[in-house]
Amino acid sequence: MIRPLEEADRPGAVTLLRRDAALNLYPLGNMASLGFDSEICQFWGDFGADGRVRGVLNRYMTGWVIYGLPDADWPALAAVIDDHPLLAERLQDNPGGVDSILPYLRRYRAQRIEAETLMALDEADFRAQPPSQDAVVRRAAEGDLADLLVFYADAGDMTRSETGCGVHWKMGASGSPKWMGSSRPRR
Repeated sequence: MIRPLEEADRPGAVTLLRRDAALNLYPLGNMASLGFDSEICQFWGDFGADGRVRGVLNRYMTGWVIYGLPDADWPALAAVIDDHPLLAERLQDNPGGVDSILPYLRRYRAQRIEAETLMALDEADFRAQPPSQDAVVRRAAEGDLADLLVFYADAGDMTRSETGCGVHWKMGASGSPKWMGSSRPRR
């Protein structure tokens, strides 16, 4: 059964996503920072007959991330993407339980597929370095928006532009039901 996730579903969804935390950093971060009541971020879960979460689908603006167990209802999860009123522009296609979600999609076809390799770093080998003394590291504020827009004005597939209440990703021309990009992280 597929349905939107609620706060009560958080423990089961987090447990599932943490099975492969490196591949699921985005949905885990979105869940932690935006939760389940956001206009720009939504979560759906696929629940087995036993009531446990076996698949999680996360929409952040026009991008999607999916992860699940082999017995998840992959066609139904793909139908959420197909039937959503916002045009999907990106997919992080590392579903876990199947090789790819792409064969289950009816409305979309991949235009470009990029395979990226995740680096595994053992904690014992990780030696964090402090920034140089002349570096200023701080969280951007609303007053930085104009400078950020200039900085990201021509940043390839990370180009951003100002809209209504903030900044959004712009992956290319929209209007046709096709993926602008699909990222499949690999180990």
